[in-house]
Amino acid sequence: MTSATEVPGRFEPPWSNCSMTSILNGKMKTRAEMIAADLYVLLQREFRRRQDPRCNACFVQLPFRVDRVDDSPNWEVLLPPPCAYGCQDIIVDLVGEFGLQYDLKLESRN
Repeated sequence: MTSATEVPGRFEPPWSNCSMTSILNGKMKTRAEMIAADLYVLLQREFRRRQDPRCNACFVQLPFRVDRVDDSPNWEVLLPPPCAYGCQDIIVDLVGEFGLQYDLKLESRN
């Protein structure tokens, strides 16, 4: 499959359902904070919605917190190896979209 190949009934970003990934004027003023498990659920749900149904190998990893000095998101995810269905590109797009909306809370260690 190449980027020119179309999968019937599937829409690639940015034409996907914008209700979960809406952005105000291309950039949100502040990011909502959430724990890694909640962000994982959102990422995984959106990934499964966009993923080619023929791929059974790829999945989203749990996001982990990283320290940043700039205004970029304070989390990252590990990417799966490239597959024939373009799952890695979908996850990169999701990280970009959700990175504008969410930061990870600093979890207390009790």
